[in-house]
Amino acid sequence: MLNRTFAIGASLLMAAGAAGATLRGSSVGAPLFVFALLSPALLWFFMLRRICYARLEPGRAISGSSAYAGLIIIGAALTAWVGQPSATTGALIICLAGSAGGVVYFRQLRLMRFRAATRSPRRLLRLIALRHWRYGRWIVGAAAVGWFASSAYLPLTALKLGLRAAAGYRAMENLFLPLGQGLTALNVLFLPKVSADAAHGFTVTLRRTTLAFTSILTACSLIYTLVICLSAPSITRAMYGIGADIYIGSVSSVPWLGVAYVLRSAGDAGLALALRALRQTRTLFWASALASTLTVTVGLVAVSRGGVKGAAACYAASTFLQTAFIASRYFICSARPAPPATVLTAQEVPPRVT
Repeated sequence: MLNRTFAIGASLLMAAGAAGATLRGSSVGAPLFVFALLSPALLWFFMLRRICYARLEPGRAISGSSAYAGLIIIGAALTAWVGQPSATTGALIICLAGSAGGVVYFRQLRLMRFRAATRSPRRLLRLIALRHWRYGRWIVGAAAVGWFASSAYLPLTALKLGLRAAAGYRAMENLFLPLGQGLTALNVLFLPKVSADAAHGFTVTLRRTTLAFTSILTACSLIYTLVICLSAPSITRAMYGIGADIYIGSVSSVPWLGVAYVLRSAGDAGLALALRALRQTRTLFWASALASTLTVTVGLVAVSRGGVKGAAACYAASTFLQTAFIASRYFICSARPAPPATVLTAQEVPPRVT
């Protein structure tokens, strides 16, 4: 229900933005309208993929993602062959590919059968919603505030330096997108394990698992970042072809972006995982708020004076603050047992489908 409400609300907002852009004669009106029309299907795809991770079924997650990626590649190739690439065509390809991937997940997870077998009275639904809200309200707040800590540098760069500089910043960020996607996937995949350790009070096991997981993520991120930093110009030319010269001037921001992603692998993807399991979600909110404060204050000056490199450096600084706060709170919280988990009674639990 929450995902449906969010998807509809996002679609309405994008539709309003598309109407305003069209009236002003902007070229973004048409692609924004496509996203407004088909974004519920695209969000549905990402929601179902998380269910695969939560059920510890990464194979199913790969199948839907393969369909999504394959259709995007085929659509992009056909568009290039026809010779009609545009923002509207790209938006349509992404949304249709997401819809197809969602259908793959829906069929594999047998959600219609699950829904029919788990119809519950409104009292139970209210109870579940209340317990989710007690835990998740800080996560929702952290996600909203966290946008300023990480994603606000792109519009800030466009606002202060123009769209050309923003394109250079985004082009350099694209070099680290595979790392970011991998961190997100591993984070969701390992969450059930650390949650079980926290729920059973296995404090020592939880700490060992968290530190081992964080060390592996940080080491892999460091290796990936070193490779990107050493070969950034070559990779940029290979990725962007003839238009690469536009972005080469932004290569100096790559080391700072690499520092930010290495710190993210330790804090936001590693230690923060244990804090979620320990139900210390308030800490994640305040960590994001601290980093966001730096963005909206120092970030404005850094972008104005340092350009794309200044934006990347400030991003690294805000990520450092966020990671330091998360790490300090983690070592305090992990030293004491987690609060008792609240579970439904046997009479409240709906029948399980096998």
